[in-house]
Amino acid sequence: TEKVTARALELGLIVYPAAGCGGSDGDAVMLGPPFVITENEMNEAVDLLRRAIDEVCRERPARIP
Repeated sequence: TEKVTARALELGLIVYPAAGCGGSDGDAVMLGPPFVITENEMNEAVDLLRRAIDEVCRERPARIP
């Protein structure tokens, strides 16, 4: 989560780290768009978040079961 929030900020998107369902896993991020956001702006935010997640996932070595 920390890497995703940091990469998103580098891309110009502010997201907030959040705890997971268990309350401490830290496996979620939150968007906090203004109420007056346009559809195009929301699409851009989602695209930037997707890019941040993709880039961070590419940095991680693959898990071998």
